[in-house]
Amino acid sequence: MTVNRAQYELKAGSRMDYGVAYDKWLIDGDTVLSSTWSVPAGLLQVSSDINTTPLSRFGRICPPSTVTTVVLQGGTVGNFYSVINTITTANNLIELVRLRIMCVEP
Repeated sequence: MTVNRAQYELKAGSRMDYGVAYDKWLIDGDTVLSSTWSVPAGLLQVSSDINTTPLSRFGRICPPSTVTTVVLQGGTVGNFYSVINTITTANNLIELVRLRIMCVEP
């Protein structure tokens, strides 16, 4: 099942990072083992990562290997893009999360 998350904005000409915190979804002791991002034509994936140290994000401290990030740039003003993060956990669970990105004027 793909979980839809909130809509985010990407200003035309900007390079921004977006993240998904899985710490509340993961069973105690489980971690994100791999993360891939499906990025549609029109957007460029600059980089992606899984946190290796505790990370202060979303108003809380997330343990290592529980947050995935992607850096995006590009887009056409007014267009919406569906970006999907697929993770596999150490316990061999698979989850998909969709981020909706709208390209806006700077």
